[in-house]
Amino acid sequence: MEIKEVIDEIKSNISSEEVKGNISRDLALNFKNNKCLCFLHDEKHPSMSFDNKNKRFKCFSCGKTYDIFDHYQQYKHMNFIQAIESIIKDYSLYIDYEPFKSERRAIKKATEYNQNINAILPYLELRKISKDTAKYVGLKSHDNNIVFEYRNELGEHIANKYRKAGKATKGCKMWFEAGTNINTLFNMDKVDMTKPLVITEGELDCLALIESGYKNSVSVPTGANSYEWVEVNYSWLEQFKEVILWFDNDKAGIEGMSVIAPRIPADIVKTVNSNKAKDINEILYKFDKQTVLKELKKAKEADIENIEDIGNIPDFDINEAEKIRTGIKEFDKVMHGFVLGSVNVLTGYNGAGKSTIINQMCIAEPISQGFKTFIFSGELTRPNLIYWLTQTMVIKDQMISLKNKEGREYSKASDKAKEMIRNYLNDKLFIYSNDFDTSKTTILETMNKLAKRKNVKCFVLDNLMTIDLECKESEELNAQKQFIRDLKKFAIKYNAVIHIVAHPRKPNEKNAIVTKYDVCGSGDITNLSDYVIAMHRYTDEQKEKGKHDFDGALMLFKNRPTGKICEKGIGLYFSQKRKRFYRQDSDLNKDYGYTKGYEFIEVEGECPF
Repeated sequence: MEIKEVIDEIKSNISSEEVKGNISRDLALNFKNNKCLCFLHDEKHPSMSFDNKNKRFKCFSCGKTYDIFDHYQQYKHMNFIQAIESIIKDYSLYIDYEPFKSERRAIKKATEYNQNINAILPYLELRKISKDTAKYVGLKSHDNNIVFEYRNELGEHIANKYRKAGKATKGCKMWFEAGTNINTLFNMDKVDMTKPLVITEGELDCLALIESGYKNSVSVPTGANSYEWVEVNYSWLEQFKEVILWFDNDKAGIEGMSVIAPRIPADIVKTVNSNKAKDINEILYKFDKQTVLKELKKAKEADIENIEDIGNIPDFDINEAEKIRTGIKEFDKVMHGFVLGSVNVLTGYNGAGKSTIINQMCIAEPISQGFKTFIFSGELTRPNLIYWLTQTMVIKDQMISLKNKEGREYSKASDKAKEMIRNYLNDKLFIYSNDFDTSKTTILETMNKLAKRKNVKCFVLDNLMTIDLECKESEELNAQKQFIRDLKKFAIKYNAVIHIVAHPRKPNEKNAIVTKYDVCGSGDITNLSDYVIAMHRYTDEQKEKGKHDFDGALMLFKNRPTGKICEKGIGLYFSQKRKRFYRQDSDLNKDYGYTKGYEFIEVEGECPF
């Protein structure tokens, strides 16, 4: 059982009344009208109460909270792992877990120092770090140097780092005791895994945060441009839901955060870019504790590598399972929508309308249902992709008619509509932007980041032939099979839907209608997928011979969740002007949601009156 699972068990099983009673008794709290004086800041009027639901104290004046983990760490002076083990024992909780072990072990025994820290206090006080904070993190003194004791999460002393207690006139300013550095994090034994973790560039920045009131902070061992610590501490970092990076406000710090942020395995990764001063300690020195905390609150999610923001792109019970509907009502009646955790193969001959059905069924429709979407397009440029998607999404009232240089009339979205659609798609649609790396490894890594950090649920890969499978030509079929397997694992892991476009082989005869057996490449592309869908456009000859009233058909060759298929397809009309396939007028006139929140729609063109 992982640490975070043990924490969840404690939170679920511990008694709210016992927590309140024991903390109140230890701190001698007196309640009046269910409120007591806050013990986290000075006050004269009671503003703290106990939250029975979350089993913690909360002050409505300073906003701080205090739970059982805080109590064991701060009042009983334990590290976090000791607190967990003591809580389980003291509250007689039955939780079946193995004794905690650490992957971070000492290479050699670090020297223990017991000198009085008074020699280093003047320098710390100059930097606005109090004696209480120095004692809290266990600073030591040696030959007028500050000794930072690096401990693993169990509190085991594994390394020493030294810093001169004053300006260094010559020689190194900081150094590790020889043979002890294993790239672990300073103060990691004292942080609470139930709260957001702040990772700083230096030990004194970590101390400045603690001094300011935010104790859940650590420091990297060797500066902004060393990254070995990520791998060394990866399993520990996985226990946190949210991690905040706050490095120095210089080139090294900013670049360091941009490199590290995508590698942090937390669900939420944020960065702080503060212009107040060079670093956290300097903010504390020049301003005050509240300013440090205010800057911390400005933390924002880090940019994602290989993703370009939309605003920067120029001009199992099937009945209860969560699904993404196709948006074409007659087709949804057959297949019930795409069940989350599935892979769909979409095929069709050139000119059949695959790009249109992707825009309509795989991008606009999922987003309108609240599912964030990612697309890799190996053929269309990003501006071209946005143009065609906009043409599909725009409502009729926001289309304008124009003439080209040859005098041919055409319709397109108005400037107002384009602006509204871009605003609507911002932070909902993510477009792969690394034109120089289309390898399966990088694309999957990008998808992984989006699933973890943006909760993207719909992924579109257009198309298989434009993805570098990183194999020899003779190994291509096996590589295709493995790639579909990887996509399936991904879909299940993140409860997502993946659409992958696979071109069919060239038809043997004129006017051929595609089948699932025509998909080019390995037969496992369709065998391993959950759905196989094809788009077919009827030719004039097919319409005449088959008496087809429709312009095309959307065919369902495979439907693993229900087994129900429709090989003949659902007939669809096509609107050249609207760039939409539809069966009913409601499909053609569907509003994909971008007009919501606007009190009126501006129609461009000359006023007729």
